[in-house]
Amino acid sequence: MIKTINIIGCGAMGSHIATSIIRDFSWGGRLVLIDFDNYEPKNLANQAIARSAISKPKVHGLKHELLRINNKALINCINRKVDGNKYIKEALSGLVVVCVDSMQVRYEIMHHLLQANRRVQYVVETRADAGAGVSHAFNPNNKNQCDCWWLYWHSDNAAWDRLGCNQSSPIHSAILHTTALASSQIRALLYEESGNFSIAENRLWMDFDLRQQGFENWPLDKPR
Repeated sequence: MIKTINIIGCGAMGSHIATSIIRDFSWGGRLVLIDFDNYEPKNLANQAIARSAISKPKVHGLKHELLRINNKALINCINRKVDGNKYIKEALSGLVVVCVDSMQVRYEIMHHLLQANRRVQYVVETRADAGAGVSHAFNPNNKNQCDCWWLYWHSDNAAWDRLGCNQSSPIHSAILHTTALASSQIRALLYEESGNFSIAENRLWMDFDLRQQGFENWPLDKPR
């Protein structure tokens, strides 16, 4: 059973996923918010916050908003950068939701904090731009699933034409659609009694321009 959900990145995607989790009163675990940045006025356009959160550290501003929804929620805050941070690695357990903007930061998180970290049961990692959204869910201690995830990692310079990774900023509707993809995976993890994630999809994607969507189960039969 997953008792802790960690959200790395409390911006557009992270704030909406946290809101989705906290509205589910039937889950009685602990939510950990991890970010180093402060909210700015421009964040009001696509992030699940109120004006009162402006200028506050994102973790504390978001926590305040979440407690207004569910004042009994257990929420911890870590106001630090994540890049290879040993303190954060030791703090992580259960489910880790990665909601960051940079492919390089994804590399740092996966390589230094998640892969072969026995305290972490599952990872959900999201990507979105104006035209597409992607959500990956996998076990970081399963080498085959990790190898599949690495197939979809590209440097920031090479990722501009990849699904969910181009340079166009995600609009609000894209963020909500991608949040729905990730939330469906999180729900499957939280309520799968056997703890076996084999019945759920490891990669969900949606192309908003072409109105197409799809999924993959890992490991892949044919590498892509």
